[in-house]
This record gives sequence, structure tokens and C-alpha cells, in this order.
Amino acid sequence: QVVGVTAPPFAGGDLHARADAQIPMAMTELFAGMPRDSAAWSWLMMSARLRHGVPLERAERVVRARFKPAHEWQRQGPIRLQDGRQGAASLRSRLRKPALIAQLLSASVLLVALVNLAGLLLARMYARQREFGIRQALGASGGRLARQILTESLLLAAAAGVVGQGVASLLHEVLQGMLREPGSNLALTPAGSGLEVVASSALVLLSALAIGLLPALMATRSKRPLDALQGVSGGRSNQRWVSRIVVPAQVALSLVLVFAAALFARSLFNLRSVDLGFDPRHVVVMTTDPGIVGHTSERTAFFQQELLRRARLIPGVAATGLASITSLSERMFAGPVYVPDAGAKPEHQPNNNVNIVTPGYFESVGLRIVTGRSFTEDDTPSGLRVCIVNEAFAQYYWPGRDALGRHFALFTREQMLEVVGVARTAKYAQVREEPQLIIYLPLAQRPSSTMTLHARVNGDEADVTNALRAVVREIDPTVPAYGVARLGDFVDARLSQERVLNLLSVLFAALALMVAAAGLYGRVVHSVVGRRREIGIRLAVGAPRQSIVGLFAAHTLRLVALGVVMGVPLALLVARRFSAVLYDVEPANLS
Repeated sequence: QVVGVTAPPFAGGDLHARADAQIPMAMTELFAGMPRDSAAWSWLMMSARLRHGVPLERAERVVRARFKPAHEWQRQGPIRLQDGRQGAASLRSRLRKPALIAQLLSASVLLVALVNLAGLLLARMYARQREFGIRQALGASGGRLARQILTESLLLAAAAGVVGQGVASLLHEVLQGMLREPGSNLALTPAGSGLEVVASSALVLLSALAIGLLPALMATRSKRPLDALQGVSGGRSNQRWVSRIVVPAQVALSLVLVFAAALFARSLFNLRSVDLGFDPRHVVVMTTDPGIVGHTSERTAFFQQELLRRARLIPGVAATGLASITSLSERMFAGPVYVPDAGAKPEHQPNNNVNIVTPGYFESVGLRIVTGRSFTEDDTPSGLRVCIVNEAFAQYYWPGRDALGRHFALFTREQMLEVVGVARTAKYAQVREEPQLIIYLPLAQRPSSTMTLHARVNGDEADVTNALRAVVREIDPTVPAYGVARLGDFVDARLSQERVLNLLSVLFAALALMVAAAGLYGRVVHSVVGRRREIGIRLAVGAPRQSIVGLFAAHTLRLVALGVVMGVPLALLVARRFSAVLYDVEPANLS
């Protein structure tokens, strides 16, 4: 029953995990299968509003003094209070550096473009000296010429701003598609339209001033119109020093962007090559929750058994299994363990992650059992309490010993579990994570309402997905089926940060190269036009055309080489700053 409607744009207390509905904590047993006051809750986020005038530091000291941890895992670190004006923002720290890097990349492209346009405007100003001389001879003041140049710069910047706004809208849609794919909990929300327009307009104005200010100032310094009309000017020497500064600067910045793109591409390739411990290819997932519509535990168990039975009969389905946690979905379920014969008893236990599964799950996701056996239909509620642990769990608690047949307790010491199998260590929540300790429990001995069906498909995945939805409707049309996706989508979602950085870095590097190439071409053209008299004299005295082409080519290559020399150390320095978001990449070695 809906008892209230929140005002927009509220969508939950976590900035990066939006929620359409809020439920009271008193109903957690109905929705999550655990009572509100369960001691196993270890992931709750609490929020509070500070009294007026109370600083955050003081509130933190008071909470620390009054909080009495009841369990060992609650003593793992001091309580910290964080600014909650934007909600929990669980991904803020993880996305801060990638967002900063994306801004630096875009600023670098803007700087390349500004340097390029400023150089071209200077060259164009030198080429228009005769025009400026005529205007001054007719009475135009230096200020009038400066306003003309700034107006032209503003028009160029405005046209670029309009085109850039369109490209930004298109890029926003692309990024939304990458971040909002199935399995991703990121919500990319654009800034408000008013703020966006003001920021874009200010950037256009500053860009116009940046690219037009120097040419405008140099135009106002022209004091001898007669020299300009006669073609007597120091423009050629001025153009040379402009080229010696502008061209190497463009090349250096472009090299930095290309190097950054290579780093991110290599990092993404390395992450794609990580051994996940399971095979996500050709696996579709679908979540159901009979308990959410009020089904009893007996009816829920019947629904789950019937779903597995009918799913196996669908053409193209090779294996099926249910699991409470989908690998790399960023969901987790963990608890403390008691291991009587543990070889290592650290002061603070690591996360003992738990996944409740059915027979067939390991086959459906391609997760190999190293020793022992998988779960079978004989693992019933009345039978021996069993579990399967992964290699990391076995090595942590029983280093150098066989884990099969050993016993430990989970959550409480009331009931011991016997290890009947050891599975490969697989990724649990993140691709980048260190090996996690995982315990697998049979669904029959640990009932759970919210379970995700994993089906390995040999045929068309879309057809199998539609057939699975139909099976759910046939068994019980009141039970919702949601979260339908490919298991590979969860891998992509966990790499969304790297994929976005890779896309942006490649795009910005390509833009910088095009801008630099266009600027270099423009500089060569202006140089050729400005030296037509010299070229004519050289041809008249018998200089071959190849030597003239070589003259300009040699000058251009020297400037490019200077830019490379400047750019390589700068690229290495920037790469070290990016090391926090790179994976298994040494900036000095991309091989």
C-alpha cells in the first residue's frame, strides 16, 4: 500500500543508486528475509541531521564515545561521520579521480585549440597588415581595429560553442548508454539547463578573449600605416617566433593526450583480460521474488523448484541454477565465522562473503569445483549442514591443509557447517578486487526468497529470455521477474569507469591531433604565402622545386621534433598522476 509520494527529484538517500520506492525498516524481514534487529546487519547506512551550530567533528566525537560495539567486526575501525548534503554518495570517492581526469583531458583539448587559433589569428593579422594600414590611413584608430579582431574572435568562438553544444548532447547520450546498461547502478544526471547555458556562455566568452586578445593588442601597436601599405614590416620575423612557440606547444599537448589514450586503452585491455574465475559468456540472468507478493516459504520453494525444472526444458538452455548474489553485481552478503581449527586467527576477520545457490549454479556460470563435490538434491534441510568454500577461504583459514571435511560456524556458533567442496576463487563484486573469501550455501538449507536465475544458453539469448519470462508467468503470474540481463553486462558495468575514460581519451586525442594538424597546415600555408617573393627569387636563380619543398619540410619537422622533446617528459609526468586509475600499466612501458 502506497502511503506517501516524495517530492521530485528525491530518489533515495544514495546519490549513485537511485530508488523508486522506500520501505520501512520494520518490514525488512518481509523484503530481505532478515528481522530488523538482526545482529548480521553490517551494511546499513544511517543518516542524521545535526543540531544548529553543532560542528561535524564534535558530533563524531560524541557518537564514538557512546557507541558500544557488540561484535568483533564492529571494532574494525572508528566511526566516521561524513557530509550528507548529497546523500550517501557511495561512489563519490571512486569517481572523483576519473572525473578530474576527464576534465583535465577536455581542458587540454581546449588549450590545444586555443593555442592553434591564436597562432592562426596572429598569422592572419600579419597577412592583413596592408588592410590595417589602409584602415588606419582612412582614420581608423587602434581601438577600432582591436574591436574588429575581438568581434571576429567572438563570432568564431560562438560558432564553435554552438557546434560543441550539439556534440556534447550527443556525447551525453553515448555516456548515458555506457553507464546505464543492465547491471549498472550509476545514474548520470546532467546539470541544470540554466547553469549549463551560463557556464557554456562564459567559456565561449573567455575563449574569444583568449584567442583574440594578443592579435588585438598587436594591431593597436601599429604606428606606421605607410610602412604597412608599402609592405615594409617586421611581420615575417614575428611570424617565425610565433611558429616556434605555437607549433611545439600544440605537438607537446597532443602527444600528452595520445599517450594518455594509450594508457587507458592498455588498462582497459588488461582489465578485460583478468581471469574472473567464471565464464560470463552466453549466460542470462533473471531475478524473481515470490515472497514480495506474500508467498509462504513452502510456496516459494515450490516456485523456485518449478522454475528450475521448466527452465532446463527450454531449447538452447544448457544449464541453470539459482543464486542469491550475482557475480559483479556489487551486491554483497557477508558475516562472521568461527573456525575452531583455523591456522590463522587475525585480530579482525576479513569479509566472509556468502552466496546461497542451488545445484547446477556452478555449471551455469562455468565456476569449477577444484576438490570435493558440488551441491546435489540430497542436500536437504534435514540432512547434514554443508557448504562449499572457495580456494581463498580455504587458504586463509587452513593454509597448507586440506579443507574438505573441516567444520566452521557462520553468523553464530550454534550450528557447524561441513566443507564438502572447494571452488575456484572468482571475482565477487569488482573486477579490480583482491581475492575474496566466499562461502556457498545450498538454498534448501538456507531458504531465501529473492533469487536470481542463471541460465547458460547455446542458442539465441533473446529467445531464451522471452521463454524464461513466459515460464514465470505460467508458474505464477503474480511473481515479478526483473533484472533481466546478460551476465556479461555486469562485467561491462563494473568497467564502465574505464570504458568511459578510454572513450573520452581516444576522442580527445583524435580531436587534438586533428586540431594540431589543421593548425600546422595553416601555419605552413601562411608561411608559404608570406615568402612568395623569396620562393620566386629562388626559382629564378635555378633552385629545384624539391629543395624549396625540403626547406619548408625541414623547418616544420624541426618544430615537430621540438614539440616531441617537450611532450615526452610531460606525458610521463602526467601518466604518473593517472596511476591511481590504471590497472597493471607502467607508464614508461606500454608493450
